[in-house]
Amino acid sequence: MVGGTKRRSAAATTSSSPLPPPPAAKKRKPQPTPFTSEELMQLLRLLASAISGPLRFLSSADHLLLPSQSLSLDSSIESAAFSLSGLLSLLPPDSIKKVNLRHL
Repeated sequence: MVGGTKRRSAAATTSSSPLPPPPAAKKRKPQPTPFTSEELMQLLRLLASAISGPLRFLSSADHLLLPSQSLSLDSSIESAAFSLSGLLSLLPPDSIKKVNLRHL
């Protein structure tokens, strides 16, 4: 460089490569189909069952666990139950009546 000026090559000023397609032209992933109410109820039953098993174990066999294990399991059960409660709150009230969680 002479005199501190930069020279640009001809390739840098003109571009022969095509421009990328506009965002609207890109293909989108298909939206997943929503669950039916029966599928959601079955899923909620499975979740409730998955929570009730460890809860029963904790209440009947907590003497087999170390205190730290018992606290960890209790915390996990509480978190899962809170999440299930949040899911149930998103459903319409009439659909929740169909879910029998008492037998678990």
